[in-house]
Amino acid sequence: MSSPTLDEELQRWLRQLQDPAPQRRMEAAANIGSFGVLGRPAVNGLCTALHDSDLLVRKLAAEALVQLGGGADGLVCAVASLLKDSDGRRSPEGGGNPRRNRHAVPGGCAATRRGTGGF
Repeated sequence: MSSPTLDEELQRWLRQLQDPAPQRRMEAAANIGSFGVLGRPAVNGLCTALHDSDLLVRKLAAEALVQLGGGADGLVCAVASLLKDSDGRRSPEGGGNPRRNRHAVPGGCAATRRGTGGF
């Protein structure tokens, strides 16, 4: 039996990121982050995990996104979505309403313009 390719391994962790058990989702997020820039195809899965019901899964997903590097597509929008309070308002630390404060998120993104998080 041959060892899995890097892409197969990343896909396995992405599937595990949707596991019902929080511990397994935490493990997946941490392992995806260890791929560094090679894990960039996982940005969308990690962005979804930023809204996980488990705080530690969200934290590990955010850390994994940092490990993927700032050039990852969708990263600015993912971070912008984190600035939302649970009731859908922007937190004061987030620079207020992005419709009035476009420079709160460099370059803006569709997620902040719609106010939906984009995911």
